[in-house]
Amino acid sequence: MAIKRVILHLGMGKAGSSSIQHALFTNSSVLESNGFRYLNEWGENHTFVFANIFHLDSPVPFGNELFGKDMHEVIPEEERKNKIMNLIETMLEVMNTTECETLILSGEYWWNLAKISLIENIQKFIKDYFLTRGIETTIVYLVRNPLTWMISFSHQRVFYGKDFLGSNFIELSGERLYGIKQIPPGNYYDAIINLIKYFYDSLILMKFEDAVNDKDGLVGFFLKTIGFPEKK
Repeated sequence: MAIKRVILHLGMGKAGSSSIQHALFTNSSVLESNGFRYLNEWGENHTFVFANIFHLDSPVPFGNELFGKDMHEVIPEEERKNKIMNLIETMLEVMNTTECETLILSGEYWWNLAKISLIENIQKFIKDYFLTRGIETTIVYLVRNPLTWMISFSHQRVFYGKDFLGSNFIELSGERLYGIKQIPPGNYYDAIINLIKYFYDSLILMKFEDAVNDKDGLVGFFLKTIGFPEKK
């Protein structure tokens, strides 16, 4: 097994995650030639995989898209656990066969990071599959100014034809889009605090504003941050 480090990119949403994922997914051969392996077997965006893996013992509605089903449809427990174990086995197979030293996983799973139970699930996942194998894990998280975040979020709602009028816009948007009743600023700050508190020795916080203004752009800034050769 050549893998010595895992990059776990957890978001936040509306902070360039999709652009990063698309670039990594479509340039996997370039990554591999430089020792980095994006887990393409999980798809371009690993959000729905995270939603299931990090909630192995408690179904989460947002993860249903992985099964091609409505978010309110109940997934049989056995079917769900079999799917999760297959995903993990795929990851382990890649880790055991690749010649690359760094594995990258990326999904916007930021809104649930305000929950201590989810933090503990992520810790367990890291311990069970990486730390016990002597693999270093680095969590990468992009933060964004709450005002520009809300503008971007509002644009997304309009783009997908979602209603957003009314005094309870923030609560309704979070509940309908993510299955929760609170999104930033509450979850925004709580998520960052929890990441710092529980992963302080393995956490990289990146400012979205610094990334988009970097001479190499958002993706270039991300790659340089995780150690990809700048000249490449």
